[in-house]
Amino acid sequence: MGLINFKPFSGPHEFSQLMRALFHMYRLETPDLFSFDWLQKTLDLEVVCKDTTNEEVGISTPRSLEQAIRKCARINSPNSPEFLSPPVDYSWTGWMGLAIDDLKKEVTIKTEAKCEGPLFSFLGQGLIANGHRRVLAQRLFRHRPDHWSMTIRDHSPLNQYKSRKDYLLRSEILGVTSIIYRQMNEIRWDPSKYKYTEPELIYSGGPLIVKFIAHFSSFLDGYNANIPLGHDCDLYSRQSTGGSGDLRSVKGVHLSYICTESFL
Repeated sequence: MGLINFKPFSGPHEFSQLMRALFHMYRLETPDLFSFDWLQKTLDLEVVCKDTTNEEVGISTPRSLEQAIRKCARINSPNSPEFLSPPVDYSWTGWMGLAIDDLKKEVTIKTEAKCEGPLFSFLGQGLIANGHRRVLAQRLFRHRPDHWSMTIRDHSPLNQYKSRKDYLLRSEILGVTSIIYRQMNEIRWDPSKYKYTEPELIYSGGPLIVKFIAHFSSFLDGYNANIPLGHDCDLYSRQSTGGSGDLRSVKGVHLSYICTESFL
């Protein structure tokens, strides 16, 4: 396949609508994952994927959070009745949720949002496959208007791909596109009509940042093994001269894909 001649976006609204369209396209797709090679052939925007699993990642943890984790009986006190046994199999997201709720008593956690609205509601209700919810959004936090975090549980059968690192999960793509869309648009609920009003574009320029953690379980070599991955996805739009022009000269988003086992 030859080089793709990406055309400029007409403005932020076009990019926002593309995120919405991509979300629904991948929501209705049947594969659980997509290879880097396939994703980088996207015609609507330039996608750059890179496996950085073996690169050292520096994670800065506030001292107040470190102290709260050490004091948390659910995490560090095996003899306490409040202690949570280490997560296994499908219990990672539940374990993480209980631990976060305990830590919220000691440290300030950024604003938690509900998985509701035009795109988030699909993830909040869960995507059904073979009679159960395979993909389910668990927690959503708004650190800043342009910086959101989401935790998603993914029970996709991935044992045949256990040796590969050159792919993104469908759940990750859905998480990223839905968060970017929500960062760019104000969503309001109209109780009189019992529905959401038309989204209002509020993006005014600058990078859009997504911190994304995916937990998924897979059957490996005859036993059920849980594989926790923290996918730290930073998405940036290249800058032009400012204002609504931040997306004007670009037909692409750069994706930095970092795998780490640090969650708190």
